[in-house]
Amino acid sequence: MSANFPSKNLSFYLSVIFITKNDVLGKGLPIYHIDRMIKETGEKFKDEAHIIYVNSSIQDETKLGKLMQDFWCKQGEEMNYDVLAERVSFFKEKKEGVNQMCEILDEVKRESKLETLVDLG
Repeated sequence: MSANFPSKNLSFYLSVIFITKNDVLGKGLPIYHIDRMIKETGEKFKDEAHIIYVNSSIQDETKLGKLMQDFWCKQGEEMNYDVLAERVSFFKEKKEGVNQMCEILDEVKRESKLETLVDLG
């Protein structure tokens, strides 16, 4: 994985978020924050790179729990958060949104085919 930044002096904070169907780390928590560390010293490696695992099976009444409920909904009208509900409804129910999604999926398919051809070399 690579990233292009406009300036070497630009500071950034990198988070990779995995939203999982189940509790993949098995500790019964709704969210896990993982930071890198130097094994030999036990010190945190302060590179501002973080991994977050979100257990979407916990759908309680917290803000995160309600968001995870929304991620499992098939229709916008069933959702807790209006902004997400509106976008889901747009992409699933409005002709313009459905067309945009179809275009995006077509592009993803084209890119996937190209990557496969390159890999086969």
